[in-house]
Amino acid sequence: MEKIKFVITEKIELTKALRKALPLLSNFQIEKLFKDKDVKVNGLRKTKSCIVKLGDEIEAFYQV
Repeated sequence: MEKIKFVITEKIELTKALRKALPLLSNFQIEKLFKDKDVKVNGLRKTKSCIVKLGDEIEAFYQV
């Protein structure tokens, strides 16, 4: 299991931010991150339609 942590630089939907940060993951794998509750924004679990803003810290656990 890998971990990525990054800070948002623009207002964007959480799913799109993850796709930009993890380009090697498929859409299915990105959706699975949310299903498995492996995505946090500022330490809290969020839904995929959440809008993140400048300075928000994203943390995700994934498998390649």
